[in-house]
Amino acid sequence: MTKKEQKKFIKELINNVEKDILKKADQFPETWDGRELRIFIAEQFDNCIIKRIMSKSQLKEYKNFVLINNL
Repeated sequence: MTKKEQKKFIKELINNVEKDILKKADQFPETWDGRELRIFIAEQFDNCIIKRIMSKSQLKEYKNFVLINNL
């Protein structure tokens, strides 16, 4: 995947998650502040990740790269 394709993918993914969250926002209780909203947002991103279908070696390689490169 080229750098341009990577950036396009990132933008599309974030935009799609944002749209999904905003569709649900009217259902949030008014008592929710930044803490609950942060958890909800993180969970929505977690729901779209594909690490669950990665092999153990792919996931290990990914985690190692992120760690080594301080990402």
